[in-house]
Amino acid sequence: MKRGLRCFFILLIQASTLLYLSNLFAQETLREKIKERRRERIKERLGINAPEENRQTGSGDRKFSIMHQGEMRDYFVHIPPSYKSDTPVPVVLNFHGGGGNAQNQVRQSGMEKKSDEAGFILVYPQGSGKMVAGQLVATWNAGRCCGTAARGNVDDVGFISKLIDDLAAKFNIDKKRVYATGISNGALISYRLACELSDKIAAIAPVSAQDAFDNCKPSRPVSIMHFHGTADPAAAYNGGHCGGRMPGDPGWECSSVKDYIEEWRGIDNCPSQSSVTYQKGEVTCITYGPCDRGTEITLCTIEGGGHTWPSGAYAKDTESWKKAVGKITYDINANDAMWEFFKRHSLEN
Repeated sequence: MKRGLRCFFILLIQASTLLYLSNLFAQETLREKIKERRRERIKERLGINAPEENRQTGSGDRKFSIMHQGEMRDYFVHIPPSYKSDTPVPVVLNFHGGGGNAQNQVRQSGMEKKSDEAGFILVYPQGSGKMVAGQLVATWNAGRCCGTAARGNVDDVGFISKLIDDLAAKFNIDKKRVYATGISNGALISYRLACELSDKIAAIAPVSAQDAFDNCKPSRPVSIMHFHGTADPAAAYNGGHCGGRMPGDPGWECSSVKDYIEEWRGIDNCPSQSSVTYQKGEVTCITYGPCDRGTEITLCTIEGGGHTWPSGAYAKDTESWKKAVGKITYDINANDAMWEFFKRHSLEN
């Protein structure tokens, strides 16, 4: 009897030990799965979330569409010849102006050449709007401007956030080095992204527009390079009334360019003194820095410059358009200057 009880207890202890070891193994497996998921999330943040076998390869121009707020939104991508799917590369988002479209901005900025030289992926997002005479007339919701996008409170910040994620799922992008630029309404949406999407936008380079978004509270300092002509007929350099050039668009009250840059100097906690960092002909650039976390703010003033892209082209090749928007300067190349600026900044600044 005693011998039988002894055997029973031995078997019970062995069974308990096996159960304990089994649970221990299961817990260890669970911990490994959690660690793996954490590693995957880190990869997503670094822009390498797309498995290599799922990434797109090759250079050239492509169009993609994503669903946002129940609407299909488009964006166009230029992939430089140097792109390889095993190496993360920077991204420049290039926004068209109000009443225009991505194709206008391709012509106006001519940035594909710089993309090919420098090796960054170039993206032309498409605003929302309607077709007029076979052309999309689109705008961006930049706050107090512009058009139907602002009046309808279109979530363009959410669209761009989703676009960046979609791009990372298709290409090997460096998510620490995503930049924004654009002209007019495209400049204004760049500023809004700096205010509301600073966790994804490393730096911006607006051209020819200012002060349409209120209560700017970025989660981190953002470096800015701003280009503006003193004779801009649409975004007054000295402030007052800006915009109002599209049918049904009343425009907005705007501060002067210098006052707006001064606001951002406070946001980024920059020193009060600036230094001249570029001067040629009608163009003078001044820079405030270093600001918080190594950021800087540069203002390039173009004496007599219009509502145009420096060293770019006219969005429309008509005399009436050229007269309406004013002079293009060739004393600075915006694409070259902003890329040199962008290269100095990332989300890790």
